[in-house]
Amino acid sequence: MGSEWWNPVNLLPEEQRLTVEHWLNKRAHDAKRKQIRQVGDGADQITYTLTSFDAHRCIFVHIPKAAGISVATALFNNAGAGHFDARYYRRVFGADFWRYFKFTFVRDPFTRLASAYEFLKRGGHRAVRKDAVFSQEVLSRYPDFDAFVLDWLTPGRRWEMPHFRPQAEYLTIGGRMVMDFVGRYENLAADFDVVSGRLGIDAHLRHLNRTPVEDLGLAAHYANEAVVRRVQDVYQKDFLLLGYPAQPPR
Repeated sequence: MGSEWWNPVNLLPEEQRLTVEHWLNKRAHDAKRKQIRQVGDGADQITYTLTSFDAHRCIFVHIPKAAGISVATALFNNAGAGHFDARYYRRVFGADFWRYFKFTFVRDPFTRLASAYEFLKRGGHRAVRKDAVFSQEVLSRYPDFDAFVLDWLTPGRRWEMPHFRPQAEYLTIGGRMVMDFVGRYENLAADFDVVSGRLGIDAHLRHLNRTPVEDLGLAAHYANEAVVRRVQDVYQKDFLLLGYPAQPPR
């Protein structure tokens, strides 16, 4: 066992542990709430900042490949913090986490996985070097989607790429859903209107960062029953928590 096991903070229930971790590093967390960070150049540049969250007393948990770039850009004119989970925001915002309106957008696990694969196979976002590295060093080893899923997408994996991380892991603390509103990619326009109305922001939603898989259909991705079973296994908590059918949409 590593020395971390003996840190008494790690023995606390998750919510209590996050409270302690907030106060132990409060100065650094407060600084994060004021930072503005930019990556990339020109039209590909992405601006990350939490200042909009404080300005509108909200927290947006951006799940990759669920229209998060479009949502954040329309509401805040920036990308928020990026792909962080609820536990991260609980540490950074402390008690404000519970005071603020917390929302997210989710997506059918089958469609999200296929979209993430196609997006990264094409190199991902040009401003994010990690996307290109994953494409070159991991995806290039596999001849197709089936091979990638059956070899790389395994239960219990450490999710070095947030695009494949189960959505339930972004949205829960101590196993409990902590979002105030869960919008759905499949009902994007109407659910976005709910969020913008709740925040009092007059915003127009444009679908940015779209992957061609939306236009190609999913039949080719899920023709192999072994692939379907692997997705059911890896994303079991997503199907249960979010209520999506455990079969690919047709």
